Amino acid sequence: DIIGAVSAYYTLDGTWTSMPWNTSSAIMFSNQTMLSAAGVDTPPTTWADVEAACEKVMAMDNAPDYCFTFPNHGWFFEQWLAQENGDFANDSNGRNGRATGVTFNGNAGVAVLQWLDDMYNKGYLYYSGAQGGSSWGTVDQAFFGQQVAMAAYSSSDTALYTNTGKENGYDVVASCLPYNQETGWTGNLIGGASLWLVDGLSPEVEDGALAWLLWMTNTENAIEWHQVTGYIAIRQSSIDLLNTDGWYDAVVANGASQVWLDNAAVQASQGKVWYGENPNFIVASNQLSQSTITPATQGVIMGAFPAIRNYVTAAVDTVLLTDEDPAAVLDAAAAEANKTLEEYNLLNAPE
Repeated sequence: DIIGAVSAYYTLDGTWTSMPWNTSSAIMFSNQTMLSAAGVDTPPTTWADVEAACEKVMAMDNAPDYCFTFPNHGWFFEQWLAQENGDFANDSNGRNGRATGVTFNGNAGVAVLQWLDDMYNKGYLYYSGAQGGSSWGTVDQAFFGQQVAMAAYSSSDTALYTNTGKENGYDVVASCLPYNQETGWTGNLIGGASLWLVDGLSPEVEDGALAWLLWMTNTENAIEWHQVTGYIAIRQSSIDLLNTDGWYDAVVANGASQVWLDNAAVQASQGKVWYGENPNFIVASNQLSQSTITPATQGVIMGAFPAIRNYVTAAVDTVLLTDEDPAAVLDAAAAEANKTLEEYNLLNAPE
């Protein structure tokens, strides 16, 4: 019942490692009111389409400061890499054996940095200089302040982005993350977190904990978490219900959260399909369900991953803020990453 791309991410050697919970994917939010004013009827789907849309947006008399933005978090580089079916590390992204070296500096990775650099040099890309976790808030500020027309972001904030647009008089449309038209689209990675059982529990405690995990992620709870946030409904049964007549969102007293309706309200909503009323929320699920499962789209498994991600975000920063060559910068980042990975593997050698 768990969506295939989600299940594949948490599977190693044919076994589930943990229980998926708050799963997301990288998508794009567009200020469609602004795009339409520029003559762009639908959100762009490829990198080239983004550039074409930005040319129109920035030509308006009342053009925003910039056109497009994204958080400089390693996850987004990894997403664009996976779309091109590019592995982040060797040994099939560490899924056929322990990763001993990175491969993110290949053609696919260079293409990502070159595109971002081109966008920045044309004045289309807003980059605050923030890296990692601190970069998310700068994107929020730019999009909510209508300083940009489009933002790559996590689907986890679909409710926030959609509702903020409504409250401020502009339409927000969610769409799949734009991809490199030169290579085509293979798929996207998941994000979010999962729930783990610790080893060494007594049988009684382990059974109780497992029962709680299954309850926490059951069909109904997956729907409620999805509606409140934008994290995807991880079960196909949840998606099927939300595509059934009579299921739709209700805004509770605080005007923010979206929850289940009581039976009377459900009956009153007959003929309405929740995703029909809330199309932004299905985008990430569709993107993942249509992804081809490969080592690239399953995601990398490797040691020292947080530190290695920092080398990538630093490389993006260098490319955008200097005149250095993207390929050379990424090669230098890969060299540092390989040193860190080698040290990790030496200190954590298998017994």
